Amino acid sequence: HLGVIMIPVAFYHFVMVFIVEYRPKRLALVYGSGLFSWILVFTPYLIKGVRWVFNEFWWPDVSIIYKVFFFFFLGLTIFNHYHLWMFMKRTTQVIKKRQVQWFFLATIIGYSGGLMCYLPTFDIDIYPWGNFTVPLYPIIMTYAILRYRLMNVDVAVTRGVIFLFTYGVAIGVPFFIGHHYEAQWQDLLSGWWWAAPVGLMALLASLAPSVYLWIEKGTEARLLKDQRRYQGTLLRSSVAMTRIRDLSKLSSFLVHLLTRSARITHASLFLSDKKDDYQLKAGRQQTIFSSFRRFSSDTILVQWLKHQQRPLVLDELKLDEVAGKESFLGSLLKELKAQSCDVVVPIFIEKKLLGFLILGPKRSKQPYSSSDLEVFVTLANQAALAIENAMVFEQLVKTQAEVVRQETRATTDAL
Repeated sequence: HLGVIMIPVAFYHFVMVFIVEYRPKRLALVYGSGLFSWILVFTPYLIKGVRWVFNEFWWPDVSIIYKVFFFFFLGLTIFNHYHLWMFMKRTTQVIKKRQVQWFFLATIIGYSGGLMCYLPTFDIDIYPWGNFTVPLYPIIMTYAILRYRLMNVDVAVTRGVIFLFTYGVAIGVPFFIGHHYEAQWQDLLSGWWWAAPVGLMALLASLAPSVYLWIEKGTEARLLKDQRRYQGTLLRSSVAMTRIRDLSKLSSFLVHLLTRSARITHASLFLSDKKDDYQLKAGRQQTIFSSFRRFSSDTILVQWLKHQQRPLVLDELKLDEVAGKESFLGSLLKELKAQSCDVVVPIFIEKKLLGFLILGPKRSKQPYSSSDLEVFVTLANQAALAIENAMVFEQLVKTQAEVVRQETRATTDAL
């Protein structure tokens, strides 16, 4: 019960983080309820005793307080699924929607099967066959992690190992001491011998979260060192773009920065021209664009970017094509594949599509993460200001040159 009590609590916490709806006071209330239930587990106020069921095992004989807490945590679980469902309905990001769908499916199966364990608790002696569906939960979650970037795989596995190690020590050491030195504890504490391992478990369980976070922070810093390094480099370098007045130099600097810092195989920048088409302004380490230097304003790619106003990810298009959504996606997907494009990042000034960046795959073959896309959007916003300033400056120089040329011609004509 010590573990089971915290399942809906941790589930609530995870859902709030997952859908980015953090409520500190509500979270504190939920954790407080879980910790209070923990304390009551050691008293007869929650579990009065046990009874023999199905000729196989002992089952808890519970009090009315237990039933109150059960319905509280059941309501919390239903509340979590409601939030997941509403988030799934309103999100427009295909990858995020797929993540929520698989997460929702996994939790529905896991919780529905696990709830059958509580039927005998309410004197409904139906064998808990549903418990055998619980392993489907981690299987489905693993698929979602690998297929839809639900989590960073390395980080998820590392967190799991750290968690098992930390809480394995916190729970395993007291059990070991209590089991192997039971006689000594009985000689020392008589009938209260169990208080020693339980007290040690309480102490280690109190320290475990801090130890876990300390180890996790250090380990993740090493795992994500390269990713955080290049993301930091991109954000710091984006400030320097605003000081470049030459549009050609600015464009070359932008694609060079992306390919070098993010270790991308190739990158290209397309900017709008006087005809509102999008012309190749700069490219880095690419040969595929040598014959493809312009996108018309009525092409599918440009129309998609104008309508969606967010990064276009090749993996998302593949998922939509498999789902049979929107017939034009096949043409768009074919267009991007022909250019070995993994991501297209639009550059907007207010509602106007100023241009876009076409990014190839990473040299490491790793997929682009959500944090990668967030950094690219920030970089694109900064680049939009720099590009607009450079365009204005370029037009000003041309205007001044034209004025000088006209004045020179007028002077020549007068002479």
